[in-house]
Amino acid sequence: VLKFNLTNDTSSYGLTTNKFLFEITHTLTFQLNPGTNTIIFPYPLYILKGQMIMINTSTANLLSINKKIDILYPDFYFQDNKLFELSWSIYFKCLIDQKFYMNIYEYTKVFIHNEQNKQFSLTAGFSNSSYDLNRNFIISNYKYSDFNCYNSNKTVNNSLDCTALLVSQAVSEFNVEHTDCTNQKLKNNFEDFFDGFGSFIQINSSQKLKYSKPFSHILSSSSEVLLDSNLIGFELSSYSSCSVKINLWSSNECNGQSCFYFFTQRPYFSATKLNSWNFDLEEGFNRILFDTYYPVVKNTFFSVETEQRLAMFNTETNFYSDFYINGTRLNPILENKLFFKALVDTGFYMSLVKFEKVNHPGVYQINIDNKKKNFTITNHKSIEIFCPYIQEYDLECFVSILSQAPDNQIFIDYGDCSNQIFSSESKTFVNFFGYHINETNVKEINSITDEKEFLILNSEFKYETELIGFEIFSTKSGFVNLQFISTVNCGSMIPCSTFLKENQFITNILPESDIIRINLKNGLHIYTLRQSKKIKKGSILILSHNDNGRIGFTEFNNLMNHTDFILIRSQNNLLKGFNNNSRFLINSLINTWHYIDTFKFNKTYPIFNLFYLKLKCSF
Repeated sequence: VLKFNLTNDTSSYGLTTNKFLFEITHTLTFQLNPGTNTIIFPYPLYILKGQMIMINTSTANLLSINKKIDILYPDFYFQDNKLFELSWSIYFKCLIDQKFYMNIYEYTKVFIHNEQNKQFSLTAGFSNSSYDLNRNFIISNYKYSDFNCYNSNKTVNNSLDCTALLVSQAVSEFNVEHTDCTNQKLKNNFEDFFDGFGSFIQINSSQKLKYSKPFSHILSSSSEVLLDSNLIGFELSSYSSCSVKINLWSSNECNGQSCFYFFTQRPYFSATKLNSWNFDLEEGFNRILFDTYYPVVKNTFFSVETEQRLAMFNTETNFYSDFYINGTRLNPILENKLFFKALVDTGFYMSLVKFEKVNHPGVYQINIDNKKKNFTITNHKSIEIFCPYIQEYDLECFVSILSQAPDNQIFIDYGDCSNQIFSSESKTFVNFFGYHINETNVKEINSITDEKEFLILNSEFKYETELIGFEIFSTKSGFVNLQFISTVNCGSMIPCSTFLKENQFITNILPESDIIRINLKNGLHIYTLRQSKKIKKGSILILSHNDNGRIGFTEFNNLMNHTDFILIRSQNNLLKGFNNNSRFLINSLINTWHYIDTFKFNKTYPIFNLFYLKLKCSF
């Protein structure tokens, strides 16, 4: 029997505030039998108001417990002079020689304030008594935000497509500030209420689950703790009965940002393990609750180790990817996320809210609740002109436009003090460099010797971006080698396709990629690279038929197509057309999109002279 040193409040409340100096006034020992035990003393034991019982057992798991949350104060576990709050209570009652009435009244009060936390006072008392009970409460509304614009550096229509992660303990507005002095208001949703950090889908959405590959160690990006909390357990789902190890980590790389923002930028795992828990899972959904709470702080995160398959779900709204941990290397798991949640004792609202920023090309800073990030709006453009017909004073030209915006204006200075503006409204939206492949007029290159290399002019990269694969029509299965190269002669200031119409030699061939070896199948197919490759502006593809594979070619009448060339390195990189007005049926697939358009114009000059045409495209 314990006696506490509190005089103006209940001992139970004192324990919850870590005020637990006490002395032992009585010690009683009993032998218990299975089931309910009623113990009556031979004489009463006088106990003062505020005293409390501490139970020590000789055997673990001896007493029955109540896991229902129907008590005013929790029980505590006492060890090494420390108290640990339990998530359940022991079935125990002290019998006394008096009877009394006891009721628990529940009420709700909403406090309105705009601060992160604020202290309020409450006073309760009996209407016919002078006894009052005072309590001080801190009402908090901790907030967290993160955001990303996934199409930064690869925008279309001069528009940043962004997503904000908004977390708060009350439904709140978040202010979005842009460097062009415009503002937006974002708000999380009342329906998006969560009891833990992890999967965005609810338990009743289990029909959406599928099972992962047997990744042995998965880092869950959604499990990052965004508010200081008390961990009370986990939720996860397994394909079969298995053992798992759940790890809690922290990292010095975060520096006020999301840890997974840094892991995405630099996919190497650098973290310190804070704790680990081992569990045996049953097949299907598992909800694991701790006996005691475990404090977790902001920016810590979890990983799961197992040799069996765990449940994952498809998502197109994942803020950051989950990762497979391979030593110190982090490999992103695309389009799927682990069904995992770290349960905490405080609920919160967490929403993914999309927003858009439209502006001119440039670098822009976005600020949400004093968190600042820079993003780039790009509008890559390319213009080519070809004038094949000149008859006396008359000139006929074709202009090819590539732009990441559909509407463009082309200013043409004819060189005779006259000019004209043309409008282009393209509806052709593509994610490749090349031309649409027509399967109806395919020719084979059996007459071309194997040692020849071919320069694929239509594959020229008009701006720097990432290569993700190829679209190829092959006439014979087998391997071919592909490699991107650049030359000092063209690509930067003048397109190589324009330069090589008038020149037969290129100098200083520089490799811009490793050799990419493709195993072709007959017909039209898409070949996706395991990992994208950044290719710089002006790079051109070289095709080598050193094996059995063959890519078909086609003849064309479109004057804006470019004839591919045979590259003869032994003759100072001589270029020779292997077939007039012909091109290979291969396109370079990229991770960005752009519009393409072509138009024709005619000009009649007043006299014979040398005139210089100048073209300029609008921003």
